[in-house]
Amino acid sequence: GNLDTAEDRELYGISTLNGVWQAASRLTDDSVEDGLPCLLAPNGTAMCVWKKEDRLMYTTLSDWNPQEVFAEQTDKNEPQTLVAQTMPGGAAIAYSVQGPRGMDIFAAFYDRALDRWSLPRQMTFDEHAESALSLAFDGADLVIAYVKTLIERTTKEVEINGETCQIDNVPQPGRADLYLLRHSLGYDPALVPGSLSCLPVNPAPGDTATLKATVENRGDLACDIHVVFYDGDPGQGGTSIGEETIAADVLVPGGKREVSVLWRVPSVEVAQNIFVVVDPEGEIEDRDRSNNVVSIRTLLPDLVIDGLSESVILGTTVLLTAKVHNAGVVATGGTEVAWRLDSENGPEIGRCGVAPILPGATREVAFQWNVGSSYAPGQVVNIYAVLDPGQIIEEFDEKNNVGEKAVQVPFLVPSCRFDMEKDGDTDGEDLAQLIKGLGTHYGGTDIQFFAAEFGREDCPVSNP
Repeated sequence: GNLDTAEDRELYGISTLNGVWQAASRLTDDSVEDGLPCLLAPNGTAMCVWKKEDRLMYTTLSDWNPQEVFAEQTDKNEPQTLVAQTMPGGAAIAYSVQGPRGMDIFAAFYDRALDRWSLPRQMTFDEHAESALSLAFDGADLVIAYVKTLIERTTKEVEINGETCQIDNVPQPGRADLYLLRHSLGYDPALVPGSLSCLPVNPAPGDTATLKATVENRGDLACDIHVVFYDGDPGQGGTSIGEETIAADVLVPGGKREVSVLWRVPSVEVAQNIFVVVDPEGEIEDRDRSNNVVSIRTLLPDLVIDGLSESVILGTTVLLTAKVHNAGVVATGGTEVAWRLDSENGPEIGRCGVAPILPGATREVAFQWNVGSSYAPGQVVNIYAVLDPGQIIEEFDEKNNVGEKAVQVPFLVPSCRFDMEKDGDTDGEDLAQLIKGLGTHYGGTDIQFFAAEFGREDCPVSNP
């Protein structure tokens, strides 16, 4: 073959018969590169693991039937080197992979009884480079010997288009040392944080909902995993809603699987705590039980600011009105709306109460804001209505409790100030006198005030 080409690189096997080496036999015959062969013998059955192009493959030697090592594709499936070790009831392979933070060691574990491999399990977590791996099993742990090359950071000067540029924090290989790592294989069934969900997300009392959660095998070994959903904390008398058992050959170490049950929502209008627990009986020798439980709250009200409006009621007093809607599935208790300037956390100008609201209902609440002399007439001020500012009411969504409105400060119009002729109305003749007096008796702001008063016909008439 041509040593400069890769697609014609194949695996060959050679063995002895009565102590005599036999002729080599070809094991693969395809148009992709085969390499990195490793031999194992889990439970005494000879097995070969190797890399075929960008995949890891395995098969027994007695029944050559190649299968992929990993049940799903990950970004850690393509090693450049490979070592292997037989272990009781299975085997292990290990290799180094370059990741975003550095070159780390990954391992995968084979269960002979299930004929399943784990997904890649990360063994080291640092920015330094681990290489030159060797494996052993000491009767209790998987032992990995390797070389760790420290990554040092330095400053480099490079020439770009005739100019010298300085590049900081450039990684460079430093000293290399021999390291030893011991890893005890164990079980760790877990629930993915935040994976528990309810559909519909906030069901009404008496509805039927679907509860879902994602179970993850964070350990090195496969096992049957019992999953139970509860209405209420099971440690405080919560009752079972439903359960499911994930078989060991379905959820390999490193894998995830969604489980679900139907839930008949109680008819009472009370918030519900939903829990899901893996291995609630504690039958698995779990190395971390802190990740076995997740929970959510549902059957909640959901207060929403559904619109703001304003109107001038007298002089510089503005009536601010908020529509408060309960988009949730149960009634709310009483609460407040805080009115604030410039932002939802800005200075507070006042509060108004909000009575309890039934699900799907809306209430209008109002607050009289006396602007006074704090702002110039005609100035636009951003007003924020913050619903339930003390978060007294537990809601389905706390992020929709703020409304915003741009409010124009009203012009303060003295009574009939611009009826200059004192004939009972403010008209064009008064405007002519106003224009004549601009710059002496009147200014530009008076034009705005006049516009607000123009057309009045209820002014008092002065007797000559």
